[in-house]
Amino acid sequence: QVYHRTSPKAGVIYRVAEGAEVFANVSGSFEPPSFSEGPVAGQPLAAQKAVTWEVGTRGERRLGSAALSWDLAYYRARLRDELLAIEVNGVSTTQSADQTLHQGVELGLRAAADRWRVMASYLYNDFRFLRSGDALIGDGGDIAGLPRQVFAGEAALRLPGGIWAGPTVRAASRSWVDHANTLSAPGYAIYGIKINQALAGGVEWFIEGRNLADKSYAATTGVIRNAGGADQAQFNPGEGRAVYVGVSKTF
Repeated sequence: QVYHRTSPKAGVIYRVAEGAEVFANVSGSFEPPSFSEGPVAGQPLAAQKAVTWEVGTRGERRLGSAALSWDLAYYRARLRDELLAIEVNGVSTTQSADQTLHQGVELGLRAAADRWRVMASYLYNDFRFLRSGDALIGDGGDIAGLPRQVFAGEAALRLPGGIWAGPTVRAASRSWVDHANTLSAPGYAIYGIKINQALAGGVEWFIEGRNLADKSYAATTGVIRNAGGADQAQFNPGEGRAVYVGVSKTF
């Protein structure tokens, strides 16, 4: 098989003020199937093609004694013949969808002062089938395998001795197991605590407790075509209560 296509890209960045800018770009992408993907029913898979638009802003500003930095982007991609991995009779296989949409928002924030800091990231994922009667899934809605929303954040206070300590959180909405959207993993939120200190000579130590409530949740799932609403062994459990200790050195 021979695959060929051009993938043009163009972008622009405009500085609206010192330390703040907006940007926009458009790009084509092209992904032929690998040797392990296909053929399906004796027919070679078509290459995945997409055009992606993105707009956003990033920057850093001073607010009194605190520094605020941000990175915000919205993207939208229309794909043809998207290569999707699904399980068929317990075996992972790759098949092509007719037309799909990937769009979403990516947001990162950080604020810090002498005695406190806060960091957070947020993802909104809208990945779905566009064509009713798609050859891969029929009349499916959302593409399975990822949650619609994901949030991660942490805050810390500076204690005597230069020790930083504070809570952490990670949360996600439900995630579909099947492209027909009949079986899903519930959303979850897990909490922890992180303590760290930077020492002389570029040495830093940390202690981090994760999922301190020992919550049971599905971190990831298998992806299948249609579960018919029946519970199946497709859920991969997330990590339980755990404590990590580490030391790093910068040379």
